[in-house]
Amino acid sequence: MLNRPVRTVVTGDQVHVMLNDWMDNPLRHRLEASRTRKAIDAAFAEEEAESEREDTAAQVTPIRRVRPHTD
Repeated sequence: MLNRPVRTVVTGDQVHVMLNDWMDNPLRHRLEASRTRKAIDAAFAEEEAESEREDTAAQVTPIRRVRPHTD
């Protein structure tokens, strides 16, 4: 109907139709780069926040020795 190439993907009970000939736009590239930088910055900020937290409780994992059966 659109006379344009499309890609159709079915996910569960949803159908997604994507245009394959979307024009190459410098503004779109800037937007994608900005979103990528924001995602990376957010990931690093979260990682720094986790590393700055003080551990308040020690974790102990008990070790059980498995003894072989002597039947």
